[in-house]
Amino acid sequence: MNTPYITAILAVTALSFSTAATAERMSKSEYAAAEKKISSDYKSAMKNCGAFARNEKGICMADAKRTEKVAKAQLKASYKPSSYAIYEASVNKDNAEYLVAEEKCNSMAGTAKETCVTDTMAYYGQ
Repeated sequence: MNTPYITAILAVTALSFSTAATAERMSKSEYAAAEKKISSDYKSAMKNCGAFARNEKGICMADAKRTEKVAKAQLKASYKPSSYAIYEASVNKDNAEYLVAEEKCNSMAGTAKETCVTDTMAYYGQ
């Protein structure tokens, strides 16, 4: 067995994780500015949804909410990185994706809607 080769691989792996851990974190002012931009983008997207009617409007609004939730969760994970924050961002993304898919199913009728809802629930584990 080539022990120096294995040791080199372990050293490179350890260094890559340590540099990621010591990377410069986001400042409070950068975080606040990014949060303000997310809120501004959300309000703009919701305003644009007014041009749609009925279910298209609901899908647009669910998509805007999804975008905001995911962006805020990712921002939080970037600001205070931890395994829990990354997990929380992933869960928020899945939940938001489910809500958008559910809204899209509402535009259907009959068997197609039932199939869509069943598939959506199975895919997202709801």
